[in-house]
Amino acid sequence: MSLRDQIEIDIKTSMKNGDGARRDTLRMVKSKILEAEVSCRAQKGQDYRLSTPEVHQVINSYVKKLRQAAEVYESGGRSDLSSKELSEIEILNPYLPKQLSEERLRELIGQVLAETGASSTKETGLVMKTVMGRLKGQADGRLVSQIVQELLS
Repeated sequence: MSLRDQIEIDIKTSMKNGDGARRDTLRMVKSKILEAEVSCRAQKGQDYRLSTPEVHQVINSYVKKLRQAAEVYESGGRSDLSSKELSEIEILNPYLPKQLSEERLRELIGQVLAETGASSTKETGLVMKTVMGRLKGQADGRLVSQIVQELLS
């Protein structure tokens, strides 16, 4: 069963259980997935459905927006709205790939630095591109960027 199908099943389950927050969050993600599929159909055919890695990318993008919104609400003194965004992130976390620990990230980044021979912050882009290509959504780009900057400086 694909991740997309699992989300649809979980929407139905949350409706039966009366879990409005979960239902609404999953419906929003489903609409984001459908948006992405529609935009791809011109190139890939009318029956195109996103693969699980592509669904992960859609969910990651949505979670990133939720995180940014939560930060804005928090800085604006609206902790009630911030907590709503954070609870949506908690609902979506099980649908994302398992996140790597900071220690494992440091190991992986160290390997990439050794492979590419990067030694200055001017080569950050090359390192980031290589690392993010290998991670496939298993780490937050902001954290990866911080570690790369730290190791290169």
